[in-house]
Amino acid sequence: ESFEEGIFTFEVIGLDKVRVIGYAYGESGDLIIPESVTHVDEFGISATYIVTSIGEDLYFMDDSDYRITSIHIPASIVEIQAGALSFVQLESITVDSLNSTFETYGEILYNKSTKSIVRYCSGSATTVYEIPDWIIGLEAHSFRNSINLVEIKNLPDSMKAIEEFTFQGCSSLSKINYDLVKGQNILPDSILYIGNSAFTFCDGLVGISLPVSLVMIDSYAFAYSEGLKTIDIPAGIKYLGTHLFYATHSLESITVSPDNDSYFSQDGVLFGKNGNSNTTTLIHYPSKKTDVKYTMPFNVNGISEGAFSNTVYLKEVVLNDLFVTIPKNSFTRAISLEKVTIPSTTILIDASAFSECFNLTTIIGGESVVVIGSWAFSETNLSSLFFPSGVKTIENNAFYGCMALEHITVPNTDTYLAEGVFQSCFNLKSITFEGTSTKLDTGTLSIGDGDHPVTLTVNYHDGLSIPSDVCYDGYTELDLVEIGKEPYPWENLIGVFVCILIVFGIFRLFKEV
Repeated sequence: ESFEEGIFTFEVIGLDKVRVIGYAYGESGDLIIPESVTHVDEFGISATYIVTSIGEDLYFMDDSDYRITSIHIPASIVEIQAGALSFVQLESITVDSLNSTFETYGEILYNKSTKSIVRYCSGSATTVYEIPDWIIGLEAHSFRNSINLVEIKNLPDSMKAIEEFTFQGCSSLSKINYDLVKGQNILPDSILYIGNSAFTFCDGLVGISLPVSLVMIDSYAFAYSEGLKTIDIPAGIKYLGTHLFYATHSLESITVSPDNDSYFSQDGVLFGKNGNSNTTTLIHYPSKKTDVKYTMPFNVNGISEGAFSNTVYLKEVVLNDLFVTIPKNSFTRAISLEKVTIPSTTILIDASAFSECFNLTTIIGGESVVVIGSWAFSETNLSSLFFPSGVKTIENNAFYGCMALEHITVPNTDTYLAEGVFQSCFNLKSITFEGTSTKLDTGTLSIGDGDHPVTLTVNYHDGLSIPSDVCYDGYTELDLVEIGKEPYPWENLIGVFVCILIVFGIFRLFKEV
């Protein structure tokens, strides 16, 4: 049960206890969380609750018109969920002196019993912050969006984990636990785990030395960190999450300790070992690796989602015969990619596999593909399409925004074309269906929009089922032409008559001259 009272929204979590889970957008300045709240329900029954918890959804957007600059926490609060307060550029946090669980010390809010930082005042103008010696841990989200911090010193030697989102959005952070002698950012040897998105959007972070104690790095840990150039995976790592280095546009190479039993690198590319099998999985190809062509090693039978995404220089990729699937986002925004060779073993090209490969013009092979996923080739530069004879499904928006497409031929197969397959292919002039087995859905041929109305010639055979709402957007006009249908006799007569008039007119013109 939840209810609104004053500017806050509360959730009942006990007989007489509530958690504050939201506040009215539009508030600015100081935000004072009440110690108790009285609510009259729909039956007129009044009840008073103690506010004991701040929920994870209580965060404050840094809007220029409605900016919360400080927050006061009452004595009754005994729980602050991870993520609470994490989005605002708070300049100060105060806590009632009678609160037995939380306290502030300078720019930090910390838990007295665990001696861990709950929240750093991310709106502080401080550029260098040294963590007090008596702090033994950092909670999830604790430094999130602290955009002014350039350096954080003295990470606790006893901390076991860098929790999820801990430093996300610290865009100026270039030094963390920096060792002046070694000239490196060095994480404490006690750390076993780096959580989801822990260092995402840390654009100032060029490099970081991971401890030998580290066992697990969760998904997106370093994603979108524009400055990261190199990283070394230590021997103890047993698990790497997905999209670890997604959109790390400066990453040039990844190295792995030769003593690691689960992962290895080859020519700067990160691979995972597939147990006792002789096959491997390509996990990440560095975005700024300078090679223009990459041929998949013979024993690689798969790639991770996003493995080649955001590559800068790569122009051609040749996949080997072990590939059955090209996963989601595999090559998304590989901006220089022009040519891909797909083996006859591949049956699935998954969602957004090649989306926003703006220079992709050539697909070789792929004759065994059965499914082409949604957005798979969206916004590529393909001027012609391949439709393998065995393809069964082409999902929505698969070829969205392919501006080089002008003419498409669909072979005589029982292929299902989903909604918006060719949406925003504004230069598409005609589509020819060679058979009657193709299945069209609502909006399959919806292409145009308000700024780009399209007239599409559809060549088809009698027997092809064309739904009445095959284009429902109002911006795509279909010119339906039945293949093999002879014109009516009177149409031929009119044509002959028009030709006679033209010849006669030309004759008269020359005669007058």
